[in-house]
Amino acid sequence: MILHTEDGGTIWQKQASDTENVLWSVTFVSPALGWAVGQDGTILHTEDGGTIWQKQASGTKEILWSVAFPTPRSGWAVGARGTILHWEE
Repeated sequence: MILHTEDGGTIWQKQASDTENVLWSVTFVSPALGWAVGQDGTILHTEDGGTIWQKQASGTKEILWSVAFPTPRSGWAVGARGTILHWEE
């Protein structure tokens, strides 16, 4: 489940994520562009601020604990058993 707020956290709304897997981390590099990671190697990506989340292939079934994107074209995810994933365009 992904929760979204537009008022600094007073009210939170659920957003459809199209996964039943637990999500552990989310990051945004802009108000529109974000990623979420979690159980079973789940990676979700949004380009519209989280209204629509799309699954991305991770190549792993390990839990992904954290995701960070220092730029819109370069990011990292880390997970269980030493899993480290890197994206670069």
